[in-house]
Amino acid sequence: MRERAENMTPTDGVFYTCFEDLRREAAWTVHIREVVDAWTRRGEDVTLFIPKIYPFTRPPRCRVVPVPTVDLRFVREYLYLVLLPIFVLYHGVKRRPRAVYSRETGFMPGIAVACRLLGIPLVMEVNGSMLTEHALKGTSRMKIRMLRMLERLSIRVVRHLVFVSAELVDIFRETYRLKNKHVHVVTNGVDTEIFRPGDRASSITSLGLSPEKQYITFVGSFYPHSLTPLIIDAAPSVIRDHPDAMFLMVGDGEERAFCEGRAAALSIGDRVIFCGMKPHDDIPAFINASAVLIYLIRGYSSGGSLKMLEYLSAGGVVVSNIADIYGIELEDGVHYHRIEEVTPDSLAEAIGSLLSDGERAETIRVNAREFILRHFSWEKTAGRLIDIIDGTLDRRRGGSGS
Repeated sequence: MRERAENMTPTDGVFYTCFEDLRREAAWTVHIREVVDAWTRRGEDVTLFIPKIYPFTRPPRCRVVPVPTVDLRFVREYLYLVLLPIFVLYHGVKRRPRAVYSRETGFMPGIAVACRLLGIPLVMEVNGSMLTEHALKGTSRMKIRMLRMLERLSIRVVRHLVFVSAELVDIFRETYRLKNKHVHVVTNGVDTEIFRPGDRASSITSLGLSPEKQYITFVGSFYPHSLTPLIIDAAPSVIRDHPDAMFLMVGDGEERAFCEGRAAALSIGDRVIFCGMKPHDDIPAFINASAVLIYLIRGYSSGGSLKMLEYLSAGGVVVSNIADIYGIELEDGVHYHRIEEVTPDSLAEAIGSLLSDGERAETIRVNAREFILRHFSWEKTAGRLIDIIDGTLDRRRGGSGS
């Protein structure tokens, strides 16, 4: 089979592999569909490999290959990653792709071997560190060591790495010494047609909310890095000064129950609505219905967020502690309202100032949208990824690998 693969001429096809629960219409799963759909619109022949147990609710436009696994904890992902190379190799012999693009940092050796047999490059996207994510959740030291070993092995077997931020490159350089790797930074994008400014009154009505209220909204995961308890602690001051204020907490996670209990203890249970997980298609309405949106991240220094991109693309008025998105600086008071010291008092003061100053809030709405249109669209992102896959990024855009 290896001789046959080496003698084949690659076609224009691209294989995309991932392991996500694609039934959930969340930002990180819709991201996958948006990328492959953008490639398909460009005329690319795309084959997407997904876990058979986690099919898309809304299928993408490209060809989809379900890879079998079992829905058992600790087994489902690694069984999938063991079987995936077999499917990549089988379909690779038939379709002769020019590259495999993998949104996975778990266990790459099998896919790397399949790519070597097919004579094509493996490009791995790094959108976060498993070590950081699990450490924040209090994972045991033994599991952290295992994850470090798997991540290190995956890094070693691929030559082409695509990072979503320069900060991630620095983290991985320090941890894994990325010697002899082709490193590229390609920021995430956002669908500017789905996430666009809309009428607040109609959005409130579509969500079944009261038109008499001003909504302060968080959309995301209730994990420690999102600082959701701090939002609840800030709410009483906002509600005291703005009797029409209501808080919407959209999402789920390990700290949701604590936040619900905290709201009850502060006697604001009737002013904080815990909405649970919502389909991704509903998120634009939540953003457009909101007077203020909140995006906080613990230990922030630099980086980016799909949720922040969606907020700004829809013209949301955001309070955040970040200073830039994927290395592109945000201007305080122009694109959003920044708080540097993240405390309940500073957050409450920031929210209150935006609720009280409609003219300033409207200026931020307009500038936020313009910022996204200038820097972050899926068409731009998809094009840069294809440039990398084709090995033409240096020649066409003046980028550099290292």
